[in-house]
Amino acid sequence: MAKTQVYYLCSCDEWKSNSSMRLLFIGTSQTKLMMKISKEIEAENMEYGDSSLTPKQQAKSFRNDWKNKTRDVINGNLVYGHYDYAYNNEEI
Repeated sequence: MAKTQVYYLCSCDEWKSNSSMRLLFIGTSQTKLMMKISKEIEAENMEYGDSSLTPKQQAKSFRNDWKNKTRDVINGNLVYGHYDYAYNNEEI
């Protein structure tokens, strides 16, 4: 059986402590994950990068970084959120 990447997004505190993680999204589409994170930033539930920018500007910066940056860089810039992936039937 082929392994499928399953992406997930959690809301969390600014320190990304495990006890604060709450699942917001789970799925196999990177595009839908990116759209969900962008919507959370625009709704001011999460912040991305420079907090002096408006939520729409932060979301635009996130979408640009999504194309060019690594998961670690994006998660480092994402405040009140964390995303990752696992493979189907794999413990995390």
